[in-house]
Amino acid sequence: MPNSRSFDISAWQRRPSLKWFKDMKAAGYGQCWVQLWGLTPDGNGPNPDAEYQLMTARAAGLEVGGYIVIYGDDTDGTSVLVRTALTAAGAAKKHLTFVALDVETAPIRMSRLVNAYTNLGKQLPGVRRAVYTSRWKWSIAFGDKPWPFAADTPLLEARYWFNSGFAPTTPPDLDWMWIPFGGWIERAMLQYAGTVDTFGVGVDRCVYDPERMDGQGEAIEPPPTPAPAPTPPPPPPKPPAGTEFYTVKASDSDGLSGIAMRKLADANRWREIAELNPSIKPPRYIIQKGNVILIPTRRKAPPAPAPTPAPKPRPGTRPYTVKASDGAQGISGIALHELGDANRWREIAALNNLKSPYTIHKDQVLLLPTSGTPAPRPKPSPLKAQYVVVRLGNRASSWFVSEAALLRLNPNFRTIAYTEGGRVMRRFSARTWHDIYPPERLRIA
Repeated sequence: MPNSRSFDISAWQRRPSLKWFKDMKAAGYGQCWVQLWGLTPDGNGPNPDAEYQLMTARAAGLEVGGYIVIYGDDTDGTSVLVRTALTAAGAAKKHLTFVALDVETAPIRMSRLVNAYTNLGKQLPGVRRAVYTSRWKWSIAFGDKPWPFAADTPLLEARYWFNSGFAPTTPPDLDWMWIPFGGWIERAMLQYAGTVDTFGVGVDRCVYDPERMDGQGEAIEPPPTPAPAPTPPPPPPKPPAGTEFYTVKASDSDGLSGIAMRKLADANRWREIAELNPSIKPPRYIIQKGNVILIPTRRKAPPAPAPTPAPKPRPGTRPYTVKASDGAQGISGIALHELGDANRWREIAALNNLKSPYTIHKDQVLLLPTSGTPAPRPKPSPLKAQYVVVRLGNRASSWFVSEAALLRLNPNFRTIAYTEGGRVMRRFSARTWHDIYPPERLRIA
């Protein structure tokens, strides 16, 4: 049946009873697939309950599969990761009808995913190897790159259109809202709802087509292509006038605004970088470690203003020498700290004949009033936190100039997503500020 029902569980669901699995079978679900390695309540690692979950699902008459989360790493080697994940399946390993490689976090190299695909085929020959991801996650990790084995690899697509915890009474069609990506022309499974309470256990609900899951021939690794004879590299091109080349680093996960802040001392100049690099396309402006991009050369600091002669003291005034720390707040800051009232900046401007924009500089001597009683300082009003709820198509850069700015107001962002009401919506091992999920809540002030 093209819209057969399936569900997946992980270490977070612990050990549901045999009766629960039988209730799922009676409700029309024919397949259960289980986390073998990924984020558990104890951190990243093998699912300690995987063997129990798989064997109990089989005892209830369900077909079983598994999935392995493939995180980014400094190396491409995944042999130990795959072996540990399959070991978690225990005696149920021989009953797995498929094992999916879960592309959930970025950055990750294509070569590492290919290595995991190859190791899975070597360590569990004959098992159907699938890829579990979403169109959005794939684009963040690999851009427009296709999966080299897409023709022989079933796609299990996660497409959470509904709020976490909600599922429609009638599941959507398998091809609902399908948009090709990654080299796939169709999906074999659609995960359409996450963490839905079902007979007392939160599960991810799916529909799938058994023929699309099993109908393709086993993938054959392509033979290695002989490397061509090395040719001398061409001389490096010269950047256009007023620009320089910059190689993106792993630490640049906060995107173009972070690079603009570190290299140009102004996060708002990220738009200049985007305009110099047409290949970095909106709306997400995705960059990856190793990319070589053009950035503007930093503008030279304007020459220091000519020293202003010290004004002559007048009755009722006193001299004040501007400090470097006064530059951030200007004469209103001096009025606050020296006179006790920021609103008295106009008196300072009038005494020193300062005109808009009332520029001052270090070591400048100003006249300040000595008469008058400073206005009482108003009692500070408590700051009220402000939040936004992420919608489809939103980017974190819409509200934050950098990842560091996001984390200052959302310290748990890397590992937890919250609902609008403040409840835990989803947990992660780690994520960057590019990974936001509708309808999670973010604090912006």
